[in-house]
Amino acid sequence: MKTQHGFSLIELIVGMAILGILMSIAVPAFSDWMRNARVRTTAESVLNGLQLARAEAVRRNTTIRFQLVDTT
Repeated sequence: MKTQHGFSLIELIVGMAILGILMSIAVPAFSDWMRNARVRTTAESVLNGLQLARAEAVRRNTTIRFQLVDTT
């Protein structure tokens, strides 16, 4: 009896269909995760800026203004 090596065409088509279904489920979840990561990073940056402004105000014993500016 001859042994077979590799995959048949049917097996490849079924594998590609399963991969396509899994990818169609994963892509929306990944885009939500990326959007949440950007929001989280922005919030952490603002928090770090506020903490720096507070520390500077304490160090100088004066009022410090924290401003968010658009660089474009």
